Amino acid sequence: MRIWSAHFRVWGAAFVPVPTMLAAALALAGCQSSPEKAGGPLILANSAPSDAIAKTIEPIDPVETASIQAAPEVVSGTSPSDTTRPETTSSTAAQEPARKPGQDPAPKAAAAATGTLSGIVLAALADNPVIGIAAARATQSRAGVGVAKSALYPQVALTSAAGWGSLGNYSSENPGAYFDASNATGAARGEMNVSAQQLLYNFGATTRDIERAVRAADADALRVVASAEDIAFSAAQTYLRILMLRELLGLADDNLRALNEIARLVSDNEKNGNATIADVKRVSARVVDAETTRADTDYDLQLATNKFERLTHVRPAALKQAPTLSSAIPPDEVAAIAEAANVNPALNAQKAVIRAAQAEIDAVRSSGLPRIGLDATAQNKMYANRTTKTEVDVRGMVQLSYRLFDGGLNSQQVEQASGRQTEAEMKLRDLRDDLVQELRQNYLSIGSSRRKAQSLADAVADSKKALELYREQFQGGRRTLLELLDVQNSYVTARRAQVTNAFDERQATYAILRSLGRFVRTALAPSRG
Repeated sequence: MRIWSAHFRVWGAAFVPVPTMLAAALALAGCQSSPEKAGGPLILANSAPSDAIAKTIEPIDPVETASIQAAPEVVSGTSPSDTTRPETTSSTAAQEPARKPGQDPAPKAAAAATGTLSGIVLAALADNPVIGIAAARATQSRAGVGVAKSALYPQVALTSAAGWGSLGNYSSENPGAYFDASNATGAARGEMNVSAQQLLYNFGATTRDIERAVRAADADALRVVASAEDIAFSAAQTYLRILMLRELLGLADDNLRALNEIARLVSDNEKNGNATIADVKRVSARVVDAETTRADTDYDLQLATNKFERLTHVRPAALKQAPTLSSAIPPDEVAAIAEAANVNPALNAQKAVIRAAQAEIDAVRSSGLPRIGLDATAQNKMYANRTTKTEVDVRGMVQLSYRLFDGGLNSQQVEQASGRQTEAEMKLRDLRDDLVQELRQNYLSIGSSRRKAQSLADAVADSKKALELYREQFQGGRRTLLELLDVQNSYVTARRAQVTNAFDERQATYAILRSLGRFVRTALAPSRG
């Protein structure tokens, strides 16, 4: 599968929602696990604020302003300014034009056609709208960083106007001639104003607002990673379910054939007077039950197939056996919980939200303090009448502004931001509790599956051998119909439990990797085929 380019960035360049949402998600997944290699300030658990923001820029000076402007990117290792906005692409990006989502289904179809876990994950991530939504939100947040940074730079405005006006002074000792036209004459006039403002010092209000925007961008970037993990896991879960249901459907077919064979034998015996109508009815009831089980299994398989097609946009063909990936997970739940607390992308996104809320509180508080700025204005007025004259007014002043009373506005805004921070903290607790519960449940499932594996294998082997013996003995008249039906049911039950148990262990393993934020990376590893 080809990946055309990686246009997604959190800072510094445009996002183009082409099929490279996959490349973006994979790049972000790498950044999420190894931020020091990403060249970008993705905020992970217990990490310090981004270096550019951690600097104190009070008062603001050009050097520190430049350091914030050159905030590094997530995907690209470069740090372009917003004015140049170069695009970082893969080696094939220079040769391939940008393509819209869904324009060319061949790459994902080819990936899914391999029938492997990695191919299915690639197909699911190639052009998924959920990842596109998360990426679009991250684009908005990245733009929000630029909006916050704009307050650091000069604000320049130009105004021009032309028209007619009245020029003069109304003053006269004669009240009757006060508004005489000679005192004030009409004139054609033109005006041009140029004004510029530059922030000099505002007690860190702008700095905190930039930090808030950066933290919000961090959170949305990590949500892209979490979305990729969830989509990949959902596709893998459906892939496992299809494999399991196909195997169970084959078992149901074998069971139905075996019961039909028993029904044929009983029917022949009844015709020969060696069986009763009750025996025939009993076998018929078992056949009906087997047909119902097969129909239910086939229905579940169709549902899983439809979900697979919804996720990958291709129908499942021949699927290879799913890898266990058990060697990629921590040895026990304690180690997994400790690791997940630091690397789970959903948790880290929520931690970034909390830091953004704290930065917002600091910014709101600072906004109530004095503001010092440079205000420069150049004004030109030209009059054309009996005589032509031009008035020029140029000034440059350092301006101090301070709101003495705001009716409680600032304090209530701080209260609002504090409420959002509390809400984010409660969400983090809820996410952490759910994560811990999920990890414990999955490790319990793995332990239970492994403990049952050998006993189920023995049960299948014993019941299969007993079934063969009972069938021969029934034909020889040494076993009753009820005994044969019971051993047939025992074999089918044991085999069904064995199949379900094997897939339960794989599914729990995949879920653990998803909780650790590295299912995509593990599934796409070359050795996972």
